[in-house]
Amino acid sequence: MRLFKLLSAGLFGLGIAAAPTLASAAEWGAIAYDTGSGHIGYSWHGTGVEVAKAAALKACGTAGCTIVIDIGPGLCGALATAPNPTGWGAASRSTRANAELGAIADCEKVNRGACKIQVSDCNQ
Repeated sequence: MRLFKLLSAGLFGLGIAAAPTLASAAEWGAIAYDTGSGHIGYSWHGTGVEVAKAAALKACGTAGCTIVIDIGPGLCGALATAPNPTGWGAASRSTRANAELGAIADCEKVNRGACKIQVSDCNQ
């Protein structure tokens, strides 16, 4: 009986430990940006891509906001902008650091040396 309780407790513990990994597999994020005003909105850990996009647009808060990138399950995303609001770049990668590097590289295609990360996070 004691062995059964130990095995049950161990299996239950494994189930709890695995739950965050399974939950993150379904999480989505999105970043919205308004090139006219420079407003930014973002969402992470949404239950679906449309939920994440709607939350990012709402957070951005202006009529000019558009989704510049959606970030899939288990991925990271970033937005970099230049001082001129029309200059921007976005990227989604497997790590936050790589997403930030990708966003800077995308932004600096047109705005060499002027881009800075404005937002980055992960659905992990």
